[in-house]
Amino acid sequence: MRNRIAAILVAALMVVGGLGAALADSQKGGQGSSSGGTSGSGTGSGSGGGGSSGSNGPFQPISVQGWDGGAYRNKDGSVYCELSDDYGNGVSLYVGWDKYGFYLVIIDPNVLKMEPWSDFETEVSIDKIYRGKVPAYSYDADELELDFAEDTKGINALRKGERLTLIEWDHWYTLYGTGAAIGAVQDCYSRYR
Repeated sequence: MRNRIAAILVAALMVVGGLGAALADSQKGGQGSSSGGTSGSGTGSGSGGGGSSGSNGPFQPISVQGWDGGAYRNKDGSVYCELSDDYGNGVSLYVGWDKYGFYLVIIDPNVLKMEPWSDFETEVSIDKIYRGKVPAYSYDADELELDFAEDTKGINALRKGERLTLIEWDHWYTLYGTGAAIGAVQDCYSRYR
């Protein structure tokens, strides 16, 4: 299980640097209930949290299609690459690559209600191209990591898909820009590991 702490420095830099981009991206993303389907809030550039233990900001910043972050070092010197996108109302998505492979983190205080620091499997679907159980971890009651590791079918579906649905919560998130973000963190990890 990966350790997580807030990347406050990155959040401050992204908020200051991304105010103009937030206005331009305000219609980009969304989320909603699968059954009733209300369109969610737009996304803007920025980082609200995340990063592994020992992180104090990226040593190599990266930004792609409204996703911001970069290459980070853990306390043990190992590298991971992570990008985040702010969906508004406290909701953020993170994509990352580390020595264990690919992961996606969802922070959603409005929908996710979990026992902190637990691990389990949860079923997800991505459009009609992927459906499966994925190892999952809750770092907080509203912070869910989906550990796709080396699941190339799931990762490729996230690259190409438009909507990720958490079956257990009957809730979905748009995947605008995830293809570019996943490619960027994979390239970043290959370069700096």
